[in-house]
Amino acid sequence: MTALTRGSVLVIGAGPSGLAAAAALSSLGVEFDLVDTQNHVGGVWNVANEDAPTWPSMKLATSKSHTQFEDLRMPVSFPSFPSTDEYATYLRAYASHHGLTERFEPNKAVRNARSFGEGQWEVEFSSGEVRPYTGIIAAHGVSQRPFLPPLWHEARESGVRTIHSKNFLGGEETTEKNVLVIGGGQEAADVAVELAKANRRVALHPTEAHWVVPRTWGPFAGDSLARLEPTFLGRAFNDTVAEKLIERAIGRPETVGLPKPKVSVMEDEPIVSDSFLKLVDERRIEVLQDGMHLPFTRFDLIVFATGYEPGVDYLDPAYTSDLSLGAFPRSRRDLAVLGQVRVLGGVTPILTQQADIAAYAMKELLDELETGTPSPALARFEKLKSRADADVHRTAPRQSGAGLRGAVSGVASRVRTATHSTRIAEQTPWNEQSSLDSLPEDQPIRLPLTDRERLLARLATARAIFEK
Repeated sequence: MTALTRGSVLVIGAGPSGLAAAAALSSLGVEFDLVDTQNHVGGVWNVANEDAPTWPSMKLATSKSHTQFEDLRMPVSFPSFPSTDEYATYLRAYASHHGLTERFEPNKAVRNARSFGEGQWEVEFSSGEVRPYTGIIAAHGVSQRPFLPPLWHEARESGVRTIHSKNFLGGEETTEKNVLVIGGGQEAADVAVELAKANRRVALHPTEAHWVVPRTWGPFAGDSLARLEPTFLGRAFNDTVAEKLIERAIGRPETVGLPKPKVSVMEDEPIVSDSFLKLVDERRIEVLQDGMHLPFTRFDLIVFATGYEPGVDYLDPAYTSDLSLGAFPRSRRDLAVLGQVRVLGGVTPILTQQADIAAYAMKELLDELETGTPSPALARFEKLKSRADADVHRTAPRQSGAGLRGAVSGVASRVRTATHSTRIAEQTPWNEQSSLDSLPEDQPIRLPLTDRERLLARLATARAIFEK
């Protein structure tokens, strides 16, 4: 075993959360390495990366006001919903802005990370190199482990070329003329729309039922307008108004042959698209309903847009099965796993809050290990982590400019607890066995849907522990 030394942190992943974590560590003077399996920063949003589940013309499902970092705004010239290519350009600018580009180590995949005690990690890379670290911030998100349902094997046996949407390169790069898309969420809709606009013959087998909402309402981005929802009118009224507005704007899914949503629009994870329902209605996207025998041999390509499974391949599952606030193992102080959450709306403010807290906690741990003096702030944070997320007292977020870089607080100070907050499940520790027992085998193990504003407020509470 390599002799272990203390004093540095490994940040795995150079997407939004990894860049935020690296910038936070840098501002605190903590030594760190920033690695990614790809040859560019940007993570899954960099279409230059070979296995990025994005393509140049793909647009973000959340507006730039809910996707950008507070300490570096996106250019005014960017549209309300930037393309993935524009977002990748922005992330490269963010890395340069914080001096991270020259510290980035590309093409460096983590094969295994083993712990020999607190603050003692041995990390083996795909090249065979082994390095010691005091702490690890895993920031690769939840698009590393494609979910392949039993139908995948049946499709493969048909002899038709079959891929997961992670390997989809875009409509123009798809040479096949007849394509079947399997899946029912945002990614499935995006792939189907992309293929239809590239004049491919497209069929969709929806595995889920969701509402479809437009990106914009007049001059407003849809996710920004949602923040104006009047809470005092009550749930039923707001549901009715929202559904009537959507019906008038673009229609209802079931009227064009898609499955009817089983929940109200305010409880759903809707598909964000201005053209999806229109293309289905025009039969440019054929719908193959559930229960139908799928004629696989009719197609030249089958794309499974069936999502991803949470978890980290190179870590002991015991470390990641019980995360506080969607990122912090209750059993360890030297590890953070950012972005293991599902929320409605832009996730960037959550990722950045998690990154800042992780950086603060790593700094306190390094100081404690070096001096031998216990950290009161770290002890308070551990006490907070020991409680269920629902029991974390929510404090008012601090004003913009506070904290490490003023990167999140400006956003957090403007969010409020939305009307649908009480209808979205609180984040709870995931019990693997109960989830596996109750889950249909054609559905991935999914993270619980967490209320975005409540989680932001709780993260602000955790962050305040280190800012006192």
